[in-house]
Amino acid sequence: MLPLTNYVNTAFDTAQVSRAFSQDDYWHNHGRVIDRIADPIDSIEDDGGWDHFVRQELLSSHVLPNLTLHLLGNGYDFRALAEWFDEQHVPFAYFWAFVTSYAGYLGNEAIEISNPEVDATDNIADLYFFNLLGNLLFISDTVTDVVYNDMQFRNWPGQPVFDVRHHKILNASNNYLIRPRVFGEKVRPFLYFGLHYFAGVSVLLPSEKSLSWASVWRR
Repeated sequence: MLPLTNYVNTAFDTAQVSRAFSQDDYWHNHGRVIDRIADPIDSIEDDGGWDHFVRQELLSSHVLPNLTLHLLGNGYDFRALAEWFDEQHVPFAYFWAFVTSYAGYLGNEAIEISNPEVDATDNIADLYFFNLLGNLLFISDTVTDVVYNDMQFRNWPGQPVFDVRHHKILNASNNYLIRPRVFGEKVRPFLYFGLHYFAGVSVLLPSEKSLSWASVWRR
């Protein structure tokens, strides 16, 4: 994991859904996002009020990517970036990890705002609540140990490339895997999530390979 590749995978993750989100005006859309989050109270009231905010971001299907991607995934990446900066002897490693992870998610919101159905409550919930809470949680060594070692949580990133002909980022994604050893090594349930959610189980075979079954849900 490098800060640049993490930024690109995070920022352009939702660009995979090209029918819903566009990379056009990417940098200009940053300004639109900042305008929305600069005065969050007014933005929430303009886009349906607090009842709408709670219903959409906490009591609907939006809560699944909010918890899995923005809180847990972003928190994990934040901690990994902090440890990378620390390993490179960069001063204030957690500060730079915070800047890097938030830059990526600001870019992600700039992609999502290209869809007129995405209102300000989505941007505000992600950047002010779920992302921030994820970062704060993963400052804790205890939380990091449980998530990384007990839950066997891992980042499964894309391999982004730049299409020089069309000036677009392709193959960028941030995906995550949880595969806890709740039944030992032979039978391990898993949850894979990102653009798609896979839930299933892996069974260790005598050949030391595994056979996995899963069902998928697309968000």
